[in-house]
Amino acid sequence: MVFGQNPTQFVNDGRLNESTEGVVDAEIFVNNGLVIFESITPFPFDTQNTLAYTNNGIMNHPAGFVFEHIDNQGRRSPAHSFFNGVNGSIGASFPPYGFDEEETNIVYFTDNRITVSANEVANQGLISVGSSGLIDLHGAHLDLSDGGLMVETVQNAFDSVSFGTNFVPSTGIFDNYWGGLTNSTRDFSGLLNVVGTSANITSPNHIITNVINGFGFPNVIGLQNADFSIVSNALTETNIIVQAVFSSTPPSIGTQIRFTPSERTNEIATATIEYTASLPNPVTGSEDVMTVYLQDTLAWATNLVFEQNLLTGNSLKPSTYNIYRNPPIEWFLGAPGLGELSPDLLYNSTFSNTVVTNYHAAYSTY
Repeated sequence: MVFGQNPTQFVNDGRLNESTEGVVDAEIFVNNGLVIFESITPFPFDTQNTLAYTNNGIMNHPAGFVFEHIDNQGRRSPAHSFFNGVNGSIGASFPPYGFDEEETNIVYFTDNRITVSANEVANQGLISVGSSGLIDLHGAHLDLSDGGLMVETVQNAFDSVSFGTNFVPSTGIFDNYWGGLTNSTRDFSGLLNVVGTSANITSPNHIITNVINGFGFPNVIGLQNADFSIVSNALTETNIIVQAVFSSTPPSIGTQIRFTPSERTNEIATATIEYTASLPNPVTGSEDVMTVYLQDTLAWATNLVFEQNLLTGNSLKPSTYNIYRNPPIEWFLGAPGLGELSPDLLYNSTFSNTVVTNYHAAYSTY
């Protein structure tokens, strides 16, 4: 800045976006309105020859923002000042997402970062990035005492897609172990224990692994006081289809269960469970509601295979299980089961077949 010369100034009191934005070349940048970019681009928003930044409005760009001094030759150095006012919001987050190059399964299309480099940095508003983003603040004096810095949770992101023998997992879902898809005969007398209105489940001993073609190890799962949903369809007096879903979660996680007529036959349904958790956000003071959907098609699926994770290359899942972050169409078409819980729901010593042929699947994620 030359002494005695009025500095050039850019002030936005309206809306600035990809259709109206040109190169902003000004020593002072002030936003009192909206700076909203929606197109997917790998390049963050920046300005040229700017020494002082002030934001009192809302700014959001998929790739983020760079607040520093960039001269006419493209050389970068700290600006004089950066100020985000109490009503100011600067964000770098957006759907949809893509995949990163490090196979972290936290996905994005761009760098998704906000960089501030200035001698004097003060934030009294909100600066936020997406779940895969970075907030990078540099300054000789930083005052962050009255503002908020936030990395958002993963939500409304990419959902699982299957390709026959391969799959791409939903965002932030990682394979832990898998097993099953084998034909066996079992006595299920100890599977369900009903005490009053409580359902307690103890799975049969089954083999699981976390290594492709590796050795398996035995596993038993127990659920106490499980949530449940049941459907019962009597085709004839001796041919009764019973489907039951049992799920046990901590009190802070809500559970809903729905059944949807299957693709192959309406006699056997697809089961989908919705898990919901509400987490307090200390930055915004609101609640972040997270949902995950588990879908099971083992009851009617015919092509029972293990699908290989295309991101990791070294893990599998049963093709009959899918985990989504967004509700699948079956969730909207489904309904809760209306069947009643009883001690002999799944086993009775008077059944004509007490040892039965079965398929099972096991899958654990984190």
